[in-house]
Amino acid sequence: MSTGWGHHQEMYFNENPSKAPKTGFIAASNIYSVGGHKAPNEGKADRLNASDFGASADHFSGFDKSNSDGDILHVHGYNVNAEDSRGEQAEAFKRLYWSGSRARFWGISWYGYDSQTIDLSLFCLGQRSPDYHVNVRHAFNAGRLLENFVRTKGPGNATLIAHSLGNMVASSAVQNGMPYARYLMANPAVAEESYAGKEVYDDASWNSSTRGLMYHPDWRYPAGAAVGYAPFLWSSEWYKLFSDERSKLTWRDLFSKVRNDGKVYAFFAPTDEAFRPFTYDPTAPNAPQEVKDYPDNKDNSPGFEDVLSNWSCSDREKIGTYSWAFQELLKGRIWSLIQADSSTGGWGFNYNAADNYVDYNCVGTDDTKICTFIKPHQANLLDSSVLMTKPLFKKNSDNAQLYTEQPVDGSTLTTAMKERILADEVPAVTFAAGHRGVSAFAKNIDIRAKYLTDNPNTPWPRGTVKYEWRHSDLYNVAYPYVYLLYDDWITLIKGGNI
Repeated sequence: MSTGWGHHQEMYFNENPSKAPKTGFIAASNIYSVGGHKAPNEGKADRLNASDFGASADHFSGFDKSNSDGDILHVHGYNVNAEDSRGEQAEAFKRLYWSGSRARFWGISWYGYDSQTIDLSLFCLGQRSPDYHVNVRHAFNAGRLLENFVRTKGPGNATLIAHSLGNMVASSAVQNGMPYARYLMANPAVAEESYAGKEVYDDASWNSSTRGLMYHPDWRYPAGAAVGYAPFLWSSEWYKLFSDERSKLTWRDLFSKVRNDGKVYAFFAPTDEAFRPFTYDPTAPNAPQEVKDYPDNKDNSPGFEDVLSNWSCSDREKIGTYSWAFQELLKGRIWSLIQADSSTGGWGFNYNAADNYVDYNCVGTDDTKICTFIKPHQANLLDSSVLMTKPLFKKNSDNAQLYTEQPVDGSTLTTAMKERILADEVPAVTFAAGHRGVSAFAKNIDIRAKYLTDNPNTPWPRGTVKYEWRHSDLYNVAYPYVYLLYDDWITLIKGGNI
């Protein structure tokens, strides 16, 4: 990848120490190995040396340390492999340059494509990474690497720009203490609740703070449309039972430093196909009828029919439609080998015979005896102390040491274990921040409204939906159509307001 101009430095943050960037980079000590998912030994060396651009020093003219635009740290998103990241970083750099940036550009690449396949038989997926959850764990690791790099060797007061799951990397880095001037979130694939305080999810305000379309219908319909399993039984609420390390097994308030510093701009798009929620309506006049209005729940794959009806081999950008809701609602219910990590916790039920939720209500005797799982109206009477050791959600044998009434400390619930449980087993019950922004932020910008529909003289190259902003349009749509967004970013980088 050659930019042709400017101070463009690409850093590939690999969890393998042997692949650390070649800039005197000091590997972070708190990186853990993701079992069975070792990062590959690939990626490119950084571009700190002038020789990488050729002999001419003109490439660096106007990009020295004294430049008032400072530095930009750009983090790409999920499903971007080592080679593709170079193209995406170059595209981001050029567009920022065309809009007036003379900042030093640091392209931050990370291992966010674990499980990527080129098997075209998988619903014409092509080069996709179906195991989203394990890449969340890689994002946590990359966040620590980024913080360590900036603190020890890199720019100390940069503008942070991140796209999609790259915001998990960036937010983790900020939470770990990385200094920065401002943070521009683009289509962030991080749960809204990660940026909200836990107090927002107390019993009084819980329903208004969460999102009904993110509740699995086998557990509860939104707004009391049917008697379901009360929220205190859900894996997303289990953390509330504890005052020890287990109280951290939640997405809520995970990135409190991001919320509190007032330097964050969330750029979201309601038309982003990746964050589109399923459209089932259990509050309709004919509800409740078990899971009547929920797409194809009979095979425990919520939304599967919606997904297939909206994916198109002829429009490959739409293959990821509903992916946020899909991967959260399937936690605890995954059956495929691709995402076996998420077969416990989540929205799965605890069928462990020793915990007595099966055979709770038996009818008949001997060979005709029929036993069922505990019904909602019965489960809702359970004492919370019982749930410490016998949660209603599907237990993971790897978490056996957590199902106890005794206190659990950090030596038992390690960082690696906590992040595995968050990624694989704790479902978000809010939308992604990239769908509607984050109410806890003072600055949320609707990309579609501000840069498309509010500018009728700006054409838009999409087909039947004239002003549909998709998940990766930031890079995929030609600059003349999206320059207004980049212009605003440069205004912010230069210290102005939008």
